[in-house]
Amino acid sequence: MPIELSWEDLHDRTARHGLYWMNSGHPSLDRDEILEAWADTNTITISDWGIKENIGRTLTESEFRNDDGTLNRDAVRNLLIESSFTDDEGNPETRRAGQVAGVLLRFCNDMTEETPVLVNLPDDTFGACIVTGDWELDENHPVTSEDPNHIYARRVSWLRHDRSIARFDRKILPESLHNIPDLTNAQIRGERVDDLVDIAQVTDFLAAD
Repeated sequence: MPIELSWEDLHDRTARHGLYWMNSGHPSLDRDEILEAWADTNTITISDWGIKENIGRTLTESEFRNDDGTLNRDAVRNLLIESSFTDDEGNPETRRAGQVAGVLLRFCNDMTEETPVLVNLPDDTFGACIVTGDWELDENHPVTSEDPNHIYARRVSWLRHDRSIARFDRKILPESLHNIPDLTNAQIRGERVDDLVDIAQVTDFLAAD
């Protein structure tokens, strides 16, 4: 069932969990295909940055999970170094691997249940969803036909209009949110009063229909 949120609900969730933004996929990928797979499965996915592909074996969640269910940063960083994050002389690129591990931690740990997420979609549009479940490794997700590295998944509920994912033009976003950096994912932070007002305006819009 599509999620139905009141203005108060969405503001409360943003206040408690933050507002996140993420790419639906690298610009070289077919984002329409990714969106279709997401819509069909009520999930969003993120790449493992080539760990599975470069190591060449099946991964298990126990390799990555802490006892409390969160993603283990050191385990991910070490596998990144093992799989591909070394320089031309074979030295580990520890800092770069740590930065990528941080991206995965935002997806798996920081985006907790009930977190609102803005997702960039084709044709310079955005969609929105609410995280509803824990992360998992899904090596058979439909998205892997487009990108075999997209194996981290989160269950979400999309804001929908007439059964379709609600999409809106980037221009509808407040001016200060027009130039969100082309990162894999990020938390939208309000460092100025105007930024906080803009974030509130976005949540107002998302809850308006």
